[in-house]
Amino acid sequence: MKKDDVECREYTPAFPNLVTTDGEGVYTLEVDSTTLMKEGRYTDEEVENLIQTLAAQWVQHHEYDGHGTIWHWGSPSVNFGHQGYSIFFVFLGMPESFREYINTEMKVLKECVRVTSDWLVPDPAGGWAVMCHIEDKKVWHQLDHVLWQEVKLTEEFVMNEKEQNQCEDIVVYQQSKMDTVYYDGDVAEEGDDCEVKIGNGEIVVSYEEDGGFAVYKGEEVSEGHFVLEYPENKGKASLHRFANSNTLEGFWVEGGVKGFWRIYLEK
Repeated sequence: MKKDDVECREYTPAFPNLVTTDGEGVYTLEVDSTTLMKEGRYTDEEVENLIQTLAAQWVQHHEYDGHGTIWHWGSPSVNFGHQGYSIFFVFLGMPESFREYINTEMKVLKECVRVTSDWLVPDPAGGWAVMCHIEDKKVWHQLDHVLWQEVKLTEEFVMNEKEQNQCEDIVVYQQSKMDTVYYDGDVAEEGDDCEVKIGNGEIVVSYEEDGGFAVYKGEEVSEGHFVLEYPENKGKASLHRFANSNTLEGFWVEGGVKGFWRIYLEK
């Protein structure tokens, strides 16, 4: 965002009315900073500018006269299947329709975004900082402890056309459930939460495991048939889906342990 595109103002001591959680945890939107920067797709600053611009678009379109605060925090993370660095975002005080809009638009980052990631407490003492604030029907970016810049839409974020088309083809099943059966006789696990992304000939299945996240990634070798890998745990798997079905079924093996899994897709 260029200097000419913003307007500076000084808030009175009573403003801004920043929104906090009073120590309560909230779901976060997580961005894989390591992969985005390694692949030269987006810097952290560009991701933050994207979210601020999307917020300004939404506030302007809805003529929103409430107030809310977007906080962010950087931390090491293994949630994307590798040891890396992530930026976490929370949207406090904003309606659910705002969060849904941001989550949908952020799918432009494809496999590098988790729209419902860890349950965290945004605490300034723990390194969380205000990225921007919504008030007076405008979005404000903080320059220092006194001055704020209005995020204006004189230059809208223009998405790479190819990446946008790819994004539109990806379907995210955030509320999916998974059953796991073990061939060695261990008790089967039923109804575990998982997230599935399918599109552009690829599939990603992720779920919580031993305090972290397991991530199986693979490709569609023929229509409805997927081959996946989880290299960090020497995992290999298959999944199959009939046309118009919301169920995936297949086999898996991890370090000599084998089994069967079934996933019920749910957005």
